[in-house]
Amino acid sequence: MWSIDARRLLASSLLSAVFVFAGGWLPASGQPFPAAPPQPEETLEYRVHKGESLADIARVFHLVPDELAQANGISDPTCLQIEQPLKVPNVFAHQAAQLREERDGLAAEKAQLVRQVTAQAQLLAAKEQQLQHHAGEKAAVVRELARAGYWQGGVYLLAALFLGALGWGVGSRQKINYLGLGLHYAW
Repeated sequence: MWSIDARRLLASSLLSAVFVFAGGWLPASGQPFPAAPPQPEETLEYRVHKGESLADIARVFHLVPDELAQANGISDPTCLQIEQPLKVPNVFAHQAAQLREERDGLAAEKAQLVRQVTAQAQLLAAKEQQLQHHAGEKAAVVRELARAGYWQGGVYLLAALFLGALGWGVGSRQKINYLGLGLHYAW
């Protein structure tokens, strides 16, 4: 049977645990964590009510009866007195400490991942800049090759014209009509 004090104690413990846990998650905004709340005590004080056994009290606080007996130095769990103060290990404080450690570990991992992502982004930006530089160089080489192609075509045309003129000159050397007199001069 739950007494009013046990309910209040449980409710206040749960409420404090909710406040401790609610502030423990990673902030989505990337802002630094707020200062940790003050550490709750490692034990709670609970006063035994009429009709309660050590097992009942342990069940309320999610503990094993032997653990509660050991924490209070009780050798005979049947000899409890009404209003006897019991030290109840604060399981919420232990859980809160574990969650804080986990939060701090996750925050450190997040910070390291942010550094890695930043380094990768900088490396990617440098590679993109190199790629753009090489693309510009490629375009310049393509333009030069196109110009070289035009020059090469021009050179072939000039060579063909030169060879044609040379062939014409050699052929006309054989027979020259000297001053239109019908004289043929052989070289």
